[in-house]
Amino acid sequence: MDKGSDDIKDLKVAARNFQSLKEFLVHTEHMRAMNKEIKRLSKNNENAITLSTIHRAKGLEYNAVYVACAAEGNLPHDHALEAYRSGEPSPLEEERRLMYVAVTRARKDLYISVPEKRRGRKAYPSRFLAPITRNGRNKGEK
Repeated sequence: MDKGSDDIKDLKVAARNFQSLKEFLVHTEHMRAMNKEIKRLSKNNENAITLSTIHRAKGLEYNAVYVACAAEGNLPHDHALEAYRSGEPSPLEEERRLMYVAVTRARKDLYISVPEKRRGRKAYPSRFLAPITRNGRNKGEK
């Protein structure tokens, strides 16, 4: 499977919410313009939220970190899981290192979310969460 195909799958899922291609394109242009404006406004704001990939966060620290979509197929990525099933463990280990980078960016607070659904199907928590949740209770637990 081509690695770029995930972007196409995500695009298809997002586009289903619109009646026409024109409506979808107008929405994407609006979102692009909003992102550009948010970046411009947040450059000089010390309370700004930084949206980043894990790769771009390497070496940085934040008071609070939110790891979004810590689900099987996303972290670890489908391609790493497929390689692992085919007998190649190194992509899965690279994904494990990425999770380590993500969770160690937090100085004080770390929040990890797992969606109920991913691409219209039930989502399952990332296998990398088991050691984290085993070693300490989630804040949401009683």
